[in-house]
Amino acid sequence: MVVTHKHLRRAYHSLNSGLPYLFTFERNREWMMPNTTNMLEGRFGELKVKIRCHAGMGVQTKKLFIDNFFRVKKGQKG
Repeated sequence: MVVTHKHLRRAYHSLNSGLPYLFTFERNREWMMPNTTNMLEGRFGELKVKIRCHAGMGVQTKKLFIDNFFRVKKGQKG
């Protein structure tokens, strides 16, 4: 089978398979889910900066650091 518009077909199938999950925040307003990922991207950006400051950490120490980072953030407002 010759596919002439591979990227278009891939985009169509990606949207079609993800359709049930799109706009979840609008269908379930009682969850109070934000409609953007800005807060999440901000948290990951902050984490990235903190990890970069501690470049000598090993993998296990990084895992503990990340776990503690999100545990502390969960307890804070905003």
